[in-house]
Parts: sequence; structure tokens; C-alpha cells
Amino acid sequence: MRLLFYTRIFRLAGTGAEDYAVKLCAGLANRGHDIHVVADDIDAINGLHTYTDTLKIDALQKQIQPDLSIDWQFVYPADIHRMGSGVHASFIRYSLEAYSGLSRRYKQLRYNNRKHREIIERQKKLLTNASAWFLPNSNFCADQARENGAIPEHVITLHNGVDTKHFTPASDNRARNRLRKEWGVLDEDVVFLFVAHNLRLKNYQLLQRIFVGLQKHPEFKLVIVGKHKPMRMPNNCIYAGKADDMVDAYQAADTFLHPTYYDSCANVVLEAMSCGLPVVASDRCGANELITNEENGFQLPVMGDPAVIQQAWDKLIRMLGKNSGLRQRVGAQARQAMLVNDFDHYIDRFEAILEQV
Repeated sequence: MRLLFYTRIFRLAGTGAEDYAVKLCAGLANRGHDIHVVADDIDAINGLHTYTDTLKIDALQKQIQPDLSIDWQFVYPADIHRMGSGVHASFIRYSLEAYSGLSRRYKQLRYNNRKHREIIERQKKLLTNASAWFLPNSNFCADQARENGAIPEHVITLHNGVDTKHFTPASDNRARNRLRKEWGVLDEDVVFLFVAHNLRLKNYQLLQRIFVGLQKHPEFKLVIVGKHKPMRMPNNCIYAGKADDMVDAYQAADTFLHPTYYDSCANVVLEAMSCGLPVVASDRCGANELITNEENGFQLPVMGDPAVIQQAWDKLIRMLGKNSGLRQRVGAQARQAMLVNDFDHYIDRFEAILEQV
């Protein structure tokens, strides 16, 4: 099949959607597909036809005459749109839950500027195109697509896959011991890992309140990985900075916490599970749909009565902190769940959708 992909950035050393696009296109080319990629910022990759300047998409369409065109970042008109971040209007609605009072009002004003209005209008036109198909990466985002005008039968959920050969449990304790020493935690400490660049959206405030109450358990440590250091950290919280490769961090931790207000399909959840960590995820992260509660992970709500929400998260964190057998059992099941969600299986599912479309 001849396929034309549109994306803004296509880099070998990319992250997130960029990394997925490169892996998928290379995988499809290895399976015999004729892959053409146009992006403003692009690496030349063996086996792929690459073009710069997304302003020339119409001309490339006529030149290449693909069987299908695929818009990777939900920006350009195409046959298939991957929705890696859901619908922008829904993102705004959900993310405002992270704010209150004057900060919420300020954020509402920011979201009402021209940039955000243009994104919402552009996506509305794409979603109401009767000939287009949509690939949200969770049922959470599939519902958003249908609510905003997409033909229900043209919306197909394709959860993110994970590279289980890279994100794997540690074969020995050397890297784990080294990183835990850098973090200043002891062998007997229980490390709860939290990864966030946007601390407010990922709900650090909930964990901050919980770990203030856990200071009577000095063996419970919250390690925070991300670009920004929280301003008010209890003494049982450790800021570890930004990690270039998360594998060591997952392997050095004991449990992964992700109480986010919004994620379309949080890759960090899938990566942590693939590394054999028990995960506690919110019901708004998309990846929670791959968790069977209390078997290969846990999912809890983040909206409702704040006291009830905090009590539920606090109770589960305490239980996991005190029960190493539970952590090991759930972590092993998490690893098994991700083996059937490996990136090779993602390519299988993507090919099947191409044939369907």
C-alpha cells in the first residue's frame, strides 16, 4: 500500500508522537508498504521517502497519488487522522478541573484566545468531514470525537503500544542501586514514582497532600521526575529532575502513581507497567483502559468530593507501601499485559485498520 503521512516533526531522536511516527513508518516499510512522509522538521531514514515543507502537501498528493493519506497530529485534511491528544475543546474542559478560584478564571481567559479558538475550529472541520476516519488512542478520546461530530462508525480506538524490549524489568540491581543512591533513598525504602512536566495538570497537589500525611512513614518516598521542581515539597518527597531515559527510573522505583486530570493515553503508564511496576492511574488517562483493576494495576477517580478522592488514593498508597507481595504480584501481571500490547502488535492493528478503511 502506498501511504502518505503528514506530521510536523519526524525525528529519530524524537519523543511521544514523533517517536511513534518514526517507529510506525519504519515498521510499515519493513512489511513492504511504500511510505512517504512530509514534515517541516524531518530526518532522512532508509527505506522511507521523506519531504520537507508541509505547505506543499497538495502538490505531493497529486505527485505521489497515495492509496491513503494519514494526518499524524490531527492538523491537516486526510483520509485518516490519528488523535494522539484527543479533542482540544475536551482537553480544555477537563484540564480546567486542575484549577480553582482566580487561577481557574485566568486559565479560562487564556484558553479563550485566538490560538485556541483556531485549533478548536480547525478540528471541528476535520471531525465533521464525512469521508474521514479517526484513530483516537483511547475510548476516552473516541467519545470526544463522536461528541464533536465524527461519524461514530468512522472512529476506531487504537491504544498506544509500548516497546517491551526497551521498557523491561531490571535483569540485576546495579542500575536500581545506583539511581536510588543518587536519589538518597535506602534499600528498605518504598519509592513511589511520579512523572510530570505539567505538575498541576498531572495533579501533584493531590500527592503533596497525601505525602504530608505520610511523614510518619519515613520509608515511603515520593520521587518526582520532570522539568519543574515543585515549590512546596514535604520532606519525604525528592525532586529528581528531568530523565533522558526513563527505564532506569522505572526500574529503581517500587510503584508508579499517575493521578492526572487529563491524558489521552499516557505512555508513562504503559512504560511503567512494561517495566513490571504496579501502577495507580486516574480514570482520565486513557491508558487506564488497559488496566484490569486490582489485577495488573489500579485505577481511581480524581473528580468528586476532594476528601473522598484523597482518602481513596491515600488508602491504596498505604496498602501498596506496606505490602511488597502485592506490589510484586500486580507488577508481574502488568508486565504480562504489556507483552500483548507490544509495538509490533500495534503495527498489526494499524495495518488491519488500513485495510478496513
